[in-house]
Amino acid sequence: MFDKDESTREDIKHMLRVQVGDMQAFEAIVLKYQKPVFNFFRKMGADRDLAEDLAQQTFLKLWKSVNNYFPKGKFSTYLFQIAKNEYINEYLKKKKRKEVSLNGVNGFDEDSEYQFESDDEPVEEAINRDETSEIIRKAVDKLDDKHRMVFVLVHFQEMKYAEIAEVLDIPLGTVKTRMMHAERKLREILKPYIKQLH
Repeated sequence: MFDKDESTREDIKHMLRVQVGDMQAFEAIVLKYQKPVFNFFRKMGADRDLAEDLAQQTFLKLWKSVNNYFPKGKFSTYLFQIAKNEYINEYLKKKKRKEVSLNGVNGFDEDSEYQFESDDEPVEEAINRDETSEIIRKAVDKLDDKHRMVFVLVHFQEMKYAEIAEVLDIPLGTVKTRMMHAERKLREILKPYIKQLH
């Protein structure tokens, strides 16, 4: 069984080795977190190319700031703070250039995907799953950025509220309020589909 405490200790050990120049330890961090970081950006609405660029920028910033790292709390919280800042920087750049589009940073693009893996899933179930994912994707797309970010971190990155508060640098109560608002809005949006989803 996967032990989260062991994983956290392993991450800290890797980062301390990176601080003394161990490239293999950095590669281990990248290999472990590249997919979750990439998926975070995809769920926040970045297309595949932008998500790859933002993930690469996140790891580059991690590398450049490795000497600022101090092992308090979970490493993933530290990493997703960097990812969140990259997302915000990209959003502000696009806003400044007035290139924000409904299918860019402000929403999911058509390639946005939810990855549920199964090798022996019956075709009918796969079709139903894809239809459900599309309905949910469109519903999540209707959330504003601050509520979508909390929802994505809870449901797709499986972070605890306290970790999200630290990542977003907001009070714990604000995280709970945003999550409650996001869930209420999603229930409202999905109400016509509830029977279809069950």
